[in-house]
Amino acid sequence: MPTSPAPLIATDSALAQLASWLRAAGDPLRLTILRLLARDAFGVLELCFLLDSKQPSLSHHLKILLHAGLVTTRRERTTVFYRRDPSGAEAGSLKRRLMAELDEGALPLAVMQRLKTIHEQRAQASQRFFTENATSFRSQQEQIAAFSEYGPLAAERAIRVPGELLLEIGPGEGDLLPMVSPHFEQVLAIDASREMLDKAQSVVTGAQLSNITLKHGDLLSHALQKKANTIVINMVLHHVPQPEQLIDLACEQLADDGRLIITELCEHDQDWVRDACGDAWLGFPAEDLLHWTRRAGVLPVSADYLALRNGFRVQIHEFQKPAAAPRGTTR
Repeated sequence: MPTSPAPLIATDSALAQLASWLRAAGDPLRLTILRLLARDAFGVLELCFLLDSKQPSLSHHLKILLHAGLVTTRRERTTVFYRRDPSGAEAGSLKRRLMAELDEGALPLAVMQRLKTIHEQRAQASQRFFTENATSFRSQQEQIAAFSEYGPLAAERAIRVPGELLLEIGPGEGDLLPMVSPHFEQVLAIDASREMLDKAQSVVTGAQLSNITLKHGDLLSHALQKKANTIVINMVLHHVPQPEQLIDLACEQLADDGRLIITELCEHDQDWVRDACGDAWLGFPAEDLLHWTRRAGVLPVSADYLALRNGFRVQIHEFQKPAAAPRGTTR
């Protein structure tokens, strides 16, 4: 006598996975957590503040989301940061459709106001470090990665396709500027630290680089009059409170067919760099950078990884913004 087939749910792993996700997300607070973690990574205490929730209750909800594979964690010093799990984010996947549906809604106004407070606190801490340590930053940074170790390769990627305008976000002491200046009609460098910009200005003045403009502030306060052909972000993301937002803003300022060059530390566990170098994040997995850039609308072109003598690793990524479709056509 033939045996009965097993139920579809038991054999269809995709449906079983979807059921797991829906069970985990089936709570208003957990949906808000997922919506919030699409914007940034947060520690438990930050999430408690953002959601006006007590820690035992919030930890319980996070555990459910973590068990279902909807969030991931990373430990930095004594703090565990939670973020949305980027795996399964390819076009057409069940998780992508679930998260896209979720992200169509807005966060409550009270949460948005508290979110602004947290980002301001993070930005102030980073700015305070650079103000107080501008004179010693180079020697501290070289304990991790000296510009001479990654700079030439990053510059090679940046000048591979010359153009009208190159934008460097966070030029630091200006080491890259003389290397890219001859290959672009204009070079614009924006930095939130006036002290670091003064050092970059010394480089520009000493090398008589007449096509370079330095501006104090952040990308939010300096929308470009024209799109940049190339944007460079060298060893900056691990200092900023919202690395994904910075990538989004950069890609908005990138011309069609333009290229984005990102040099960053790979993920590491040497938390002494927080105090010594003002790092907000202990590097990043390549998957994070690829996920953020894909969401921002640029595509990977190449990636290089450099192993340094002190145990750190540097990743250099080149991305390209697709050309706009001709008028009258659809994609």
